[in-house]
Amino acid sequence: MLDIEEVEQVLPQDIDSKTIVVVSTIANLRVKDTSGRLIYAYRECFEPHFSGITDPDNKLERVTEADLKENGLTTADLGKIKYSFANLLALHQPMVIIDEAHNARTPLTFETLHRVHPACIVELTATPNVTPTSGSNVLYHVSAAQLKAEDMIKLPIQLSEHENWEDAIRDAVLTRERLEVEAQKEHDYVRPIVLLQAEDKSGDVTVAVLKQHLMEEHKVAEDAIAIATGTQRELDGVNLFDSACKIKFVITIQALKEGWDCSFAYVFTTVK
Repeated sequence: MLDIEEVEQVLPQDIDSKTIVVVSTIANLRVKDTSGRLIYAYRECFEPHFSGITDPDNKLERVTEADLKENGLTTADLGKIKYSFANLLALHQPMVIIDEAHNARTPLTFETLHRVHPACIVELTATPNVTPTSGSNVLYHVSAAQLKAEDMIKLPIQLSEHENWEDAIRDAVLTRERLEVEAQKEHDYVRPIVLLQAEDKSGDVTVAVLKQHLMEEHKVAEDAIAIATGTQRELDGVNLFDSACKIKFVITIQALKEGWDCSFAYVFTTVK
């Protein structure tokens, strides 16, 4: 099992004798112009993989003028098969597994996937787009009842609406305090956490406004607040389950939308 940055370790004999799993974000592959992207770049170390390859179906990328700046390439290499990891994938037609697959439905994504000529694509998602025109071939479906039986859904889910964002924040703070009292009765350590969704910088209730409101109006200590946005990543390296951790409020915009799992997160509040 390799990270995308470690693929130069793959040898031809490994592909013949081993199952190789390469983990990457689709963003590493999803580009209109492949020049300048490492995954599509010429790499001399991949040359042994392409020994004797003729590519009669013309499915492999070729060296272009944009690639000549790469080390070791000259005009004599123009039109030759490019020794790239993307071409290595296309050569062996991998199985592609996509998590959060409902986000991978754009024309550019399909064009990207076509470049690596996958043998098959397996999609994982909690929000499938299954319609008569979606083309989805559902191999396995897990019901909400099954998830509940496996203790993977917090129930009951209680939804409240408020006239203004200040009231919503107040109720979030009070709800967390009430849950913290309940948590004292648990055998295991539980520290209820509130997720707060702020508006982006074009809105009125930004991350900074929300943090200031918590500290000034509700007397929340600054070290009990963490900000998790694209530019402020205060949860990196933090173990929220540690009893010494003081974080009780996490402010985000979109960063915690998917792929984030914290069983201490009991309250979600959006100011939108």
